Amino acid sequence: MNSFDLRVFELCTSFETYRPLDGEYFFEILELAAPRGINAFTLFIIPDSYYPETSLEKSWEYELGLDWPCEAYPQYRNEHCPNAQPATEYVPEFIRRCHQLGVKVYLRTINNKHRWLFPEHNDWRAQQLRPDGEIVPSGHCSWDNPQFMDYYYRVLGDLVRRYASGDEQADGIIL
Repeated sequence: MNSFDLRVFELCTSFETYRPLDGEYFFEILELAAPRGINAFTLFIIPDSYYPETSLEKSWEYELGLDWPCEAYPQYRNEHCPNAQPATEYVPEFIRRCHQLGVKVYLRTINNKHRWLFPEHNDWRAQQLRPDGEIVPSGHCSWDNPQFMDYYYRVLGDLVRRYASGDEQADGIIL
């Protein structure tokens, strides 16, 4: 088994609100990091770059994280995320540039917290037991729900088809 010293930089972007996170943003980070010994990036990528628990605190339209042009559910694309649009998708180019510099790329995804799921699919919500005994819906979906699992596997399959094959394939996907 091959091993290498890992110096990883995680690009977790879903809470960034000050700048649209386009390809140039990530290319700048890569150009600064690679010569300084960073040899792997983890991109935190989710289908619509949104967490329901932040919705009351700020407008989701500025949560320009790493969405992708999901073919399984194109109706839920984040129209404000440059990577979500096929014409401006930059993750394949970022992967290509990383590989040219000897930097590995891993995609990390959470596929059970999405803007559109609630209230559209409240029945998918997991139940949370509070210390006082009250049961309330949680901010994520239940892994025991067959309809949610169908959605989850379709989204995950889309991510794998998009970024785990071809010249611009990621080095791994972390669930």
